[in-house]
Amino acid sequence: MSNQHQTQTKPASQQAHVSGKPLDAPLGIIREHMQRMELHDFNGAGSLLSRDFQFTGVTPTPVDGEKYMQLHRELLTGLPDWNYNFKLEREDGNIVRGTVAISGTHTGTINPTFMPGVPPITATGKKVKLPKEMLTITVRNGLISKIDVEQVPNGGVSGILSQLGVHLHH
Repeated sequence: MSNQHQTQTKPASQQAHVSGKPLDAPLGIIREHMQRMELHDFNGAGSLLSRDFQFTGVTPTPVDGEKYMQLHRELLTGLPDWNYNFKLEREDGNIVRGTVAISGTHTGTINPTFMPGVPPITATGKKVKLPKEMLTITVRNGLISKIDVEQVPNGGVSGILSQLGVHLHH
């Protein structure tokens, strides 16, 4: 990590409360993570993941925080207006359930190093809109420890690539 300071943003735990709930409550941490991702603040977004973070459900095996951030960095480079379109379904202590319906416009190159054998995908200008996907997100000790995504047809990375004209052969 670089020691250079960029614009300082206070962590959620040091910011004001919103609607009576501290922003360091699980939902506030999740919203901050997604907002930082959408703003391409990958260091800030990654700082909200626990050391033992796991991303599961849409990958053959669980993915750790480093690979999760690499995947999103590469996707958001190609889809710079990426939007999670997150909607809260239920909050139960440290577990938050919600949906995302990811959208974006393919105006940059996606270099999918997370998918060996898939070459860089140059900008097509196509708009991507994924179907609604259910998430279960666990927050522990103020950090996101797990994001589990429900597999849905035409969702996830394969759904994005398919909409861009890249068809994977299994």
